[in-house]
Amino acid sequence: MSLNNIKLSPFLLKQMYQYNLVSTSFATNDVTQVEPTHKQEKTTSKKTNKNENNFVGKFPILGKNAQHILIYVFDEKEVFLSDDDLSFLIKILSACGKTMADVALVNCANKTIDRMQLKEELSPKNILFFGIEPQQLDYPLGIPHFKVQIYSEQQFLVAPPIKELIHNPEQKKLLWVALKDLFNV
Repeated sequence: MSLNNIKLSPFLLKQMYQYNLVSTSFATNDVTQVEPTHKQEKTTSKKTNKNENNFVGKFPILGKNAQHILIYVFDEKEVFLSDDDLSFLIKILSACGKTMADVALVNCANKTIDRMQLKEELSPKNILFFGIEPQQLDYPLGIPHFKVQIYSEQQFLVAPPIKELIHNPEQKKLLWVALKDLFNV
């Protein structure tokens, strides 16, 4: 069989060309951008994500909070996280069957956080802390790292900064075990 005579099944063709390449509905001669028809979140660069953040009050939030997962981070140099840290976070969320659309990410480094306003507007069921302790945000509890705790009908998980986790295989394993417990993976 030569490369010029390859026969593909209808199923394979559908998988290969599942998005419209050309819009067939032209109302005018203007060229319009055709959005993909898939349901997955579009992947964009971190710089684009920074410009498309949401706000809860005065707090910039990265993510759509679809599954009511609030993630607090502490990074003084970035609006949210560095490229490497964000990539690592996306990978661990993906391993748990989650995406950035499922969470609300808040960087606590340069703002005074009103946790009650975030609780009221985001209604988090799971709250993760990376590089910041719950007491620093006026939560009335101390939680050891990598131990899931339930308080006020919410699940909490505290971990070291993502920068530390990236370079420490033992802590990554502990985080994975805790995340499996938190998200029932």
